[in-house]
Amino acid sequence: MVMPLCILISILICIYTFVKCMSPAGIIVNHILLFSIGFWYYLIFPIIVGETIPEIGGVLWESLYKNISDSKLTFYVILLFGLYFVFMLSNMLPISSQSEKYYVFSKWTLYKWQIISFAYFLYMAYKAKSDLFKGYTENNGKTNYVGTMSALLLMIFSVYFIYSLKSKKKNFYKSFINPLFVVYLISSIVLLGFGGRLYIVTSFVSLIVFMSTFYKPLHYWKAAVITALGFLGIGIIGIWRIGMSFSILNGLQLISLESVFTSFSLVHFLDNYQIPIIKFPYPLLSSFINLIPTVVLPNKASMMIGLQDVGYEVFNPLGAVNAFMSFMCNFGYIGTCCFIAIMTVLLRYLKANKSDLSQIIYSCISANLAFTFFRDPFSASLIKNIFEFSFLVPLLLTIICSIQTNKGKLIRRKLTN
Repeated sequence: MVMPLCILISILICIYTFVKCMSPAGIIVNHILLFSIGFWYYLIFPIIVGETIPEIGGVLWESLYKNISDSKLTFYVILLFGLYFVFMLSNMLPISSQSEKYYVFSKWTLYKWQIISFAYFLYMAYKAKSDLFKGYTENNGKTNYVGTMSALLLMIFSVYFIYSLKSKKKNFYKSFINPLFVVYLISSIVLLGFGGRLYIVTSFVSLIVFMSTFYKPLHYWKAAVITALGFLGIGIIGIWRIGMSFSILNGLQLISLESVFTSFSLVHFLDNYQIPIIKFPYPLLSSFINLIPTVVLPNKASMMIGLQDVGYEVFNPLGAVNAFMSFMCNFGYIGTCCFIAIMTVLLRYLKANKSDLSQIIYSCISANLAFTFFRDPFSASLIKNIFEFSFLVPLLLTIICSIQTNKGKLIRRKLTN
């Protein structure tokens, strides 16, 4: 019963995304497509692997999966049907189009922010230079500086994104290929050397979302080339990071099984716990402490309420926390349905709003739906990557730059008078 249900929901997702995201002109890479990809890859694909070839997940993963009863797995897939139906229905609710709103500020103000962010980024990279291009280290491939560098990269990307939109050129490439793109590209390559591929892929997908949603759909041949190059790059980097021999087979295996290798928390949760109906998100709310920089509050991790503090053991030997477990432990099933509905409506509101700021926020949040949203702890996915760097940073940058520009205009006006 489990496998037929997995096939059925997979067909449903394919049909829905085809209807909503495919057009004669090309593919529209929007929140529907990216949410659907992440939903299927991280929540359904591990179950398909477990029902067909569980041994490729490794001895430990296979033993954990086989401990789950068929009735529990069937119930889990039925619950996924319900969650995806909520997502589909939320996309059908009427949303009114909003009028355009522009924030006027000088591009030189953005240059100042970019110079400061890039200089600090290079300083952090210099301090961590001993770990550059070394793959995984004893502390799982991360230095004490990679978190700060990742945050700075996202800041650099936000400044670059805002600057590009201010160009107001009809051609996407003329708007987005500019001096700040060079700064972003250099920063991305450096961070890639420390293993931060997720942030680079997410920011790149943000540009694709913006282009295909607000400019014109992505031609099918371009989408095929970008997808192939993306898989190739991610596969090569993954092989390098864990020290495997370079081959096409190893690369494809790493890409296809990434969701399986990061689903230990999901299969352990399904085996050991019942699905709660509704819960209050104490762990998620406490994760807002993660907004405080580590350099300011080094022990912030100890101040957050973890899932284990509310009665759930997190078994994740490879570090990821599956979104289904995070949602159930924070909201319960009904609460998760409400969260998905509210999130979808807000994304559609941002998409309907014609302001530059709304389009930036929409593009950045949507890009996270295919990756971090379904595989990382909420303290990283919802708080840092989505709330802070996809919403708060673009908002504050726009407001601060607008205030500084208007203040500068006022001073110049007084001097001329």
